Amino acid sequence: IHGGSIDILNKLKSIQIDFSNALKYSILFHQQKVFDWLLQNELDIWTKDLILYAAQANYIRFLLDYQVDPHFTDCDGNTAVHIAAENGSFEFLKVLIQLYQDVDLKHENNENILFIFFLFDSSSNCRRLWS
Repeated sequence: IHGGSIDILNKLKSIQIDFSNALKYSILFHQQKVFDWLLQNELDIWTKDLILYAAQANYIRFLLDYQVDPHFTDCDGNTAVHIAAENGSFEFLKVLIQLYQDVDLKHENNENILFIFFLFDSSSNCRRLWS
């Protein structure tokens, strides 16, 4: 998945390689062509948690190209907003908030997203987030 070669992926498909979780890896490595190829060939299943992987990887194009559920919550109560803040995915966080103005900026333990962002990002990104 990481290399992004569709030719190699076609060869792997021909020998019936299991592509489970390949969508997640294509997001983590920003492999748009691979992601689209996997969907077109129905080799992996779209799951709502893909937005969390995009948040972790600061993968803005995923937000722009696909309809995603910004309110999806993992088993720990994290949404894409929280994952982006914890991983310093500043640009992703900014676009997410611009696209989905109704995202909840509080974690289930009532921590505000700005607090989380300050914990994990010592740069001036947090101040620029609201500009």
